[in-house]
Amino acid sequence: MSEKTDKIKQLVHIEEYAEYLGFHVKKKGRYYTLEEHDSVIINPVTNRFFRNSSMEEYARGSVINFAMYFGKMDYKDALANLENFIGKDALEHAPFLRPVSVASNRKKMLILPPHGGSRRHAYAYLSKIRCIDTFIIDYFFASNHLYEDNRNNCVFVSYDEITGKPDFACRRGTMSNVSFKGDVQGSNYDFCFRLPAKDGRDLYVCEAVVDLMSLMTFFLRQDMEKRALASCHYQALASTQKYMAVFHYLDLHPEIERVYLALDNDEPGREAADQIMETGKEKNYKQEFIPYFPEGEGNDWNDVIQKKG
Repeated sequence: MSEKTDKIKQLVHIEEYAEYLGFHVKKKGRYYTLEEHDSVIINPVTNRFFRNSSMEEYARGSVINFAMYFGKMDYKDALANLENFIGKDALEHAPFLRPVSVASNRKKMLILPPHGGSRRHAYAYLSKIRCIDTFIIDYFFASNHLYEDNRNNCVFVSYDEITGKPDFACRRGTMSNVSFKGDVQGSNYDFCFRLPAKDGRDLYVCEAVVDLMSLMTFFLRQDMEKRALASCHYQALASTQKYMAVFHYLDLHPEIERVYLALDNDEPGREAADQIMETGKEKNYKQEFIPYFPEGEGNDWNDVIQKKG
């Protein structure tokens, strides 16, 4: 990649270039979107975009991809158009700054625990001790949201939707007589753990990943079709105190219409649900926020599937 191309990516802000192309840009939380295409999310910090409703090759990435996708140009024409937008003199004399990744600015980089090369302990723990449906376990493994580390712990991973890189991970021990759990250092608490769904209209929010898997198991036992199960968004907060992750996720997915607060049926869970609903109202979020607690005082969703076997 040439220095000229890197300069274009640094100098041209996607939200400004979008207006140059004739789109109407509006603020959405910490991001921007387009009035004409509300599935578009522009991150002003990384100067990258993606479009939720499209899986086309250039529907995400840098300002060059934006020009190719929305300007309907090939790569050469996109560079020429962007150079014209900046001005050749400005492009020539602007200083070139070596790209610095967002991850390098964090206090800690996310380094995933080493893979252990087996699924045996994780699979047995989740299926036999936690009673998670094997379809759910297989899906997590297949989608790289779960693996077993070299100490036989379950490692749950979620990914930045723009870069595709891991940005959150947590561990759960697999020994029945020892309770071990914890987040991996460097995890991004802006979003916590999540499972996006293309064009999904419902978001289910749980406290922990095992709770989330338990809720999905509960849905399967209620005869929900697997296609319908996969059409929902899911999010697991690292704790009820990190509830703002819900709103950061909604900023990325304005297509969501309903948020089901499937938190634990205890005082902290109910208080967090109240706080989320109040915050949504105060900040004028359009989504409907619906309490969705497991049956029974003090229960979480794993308690529910354990009792109903």
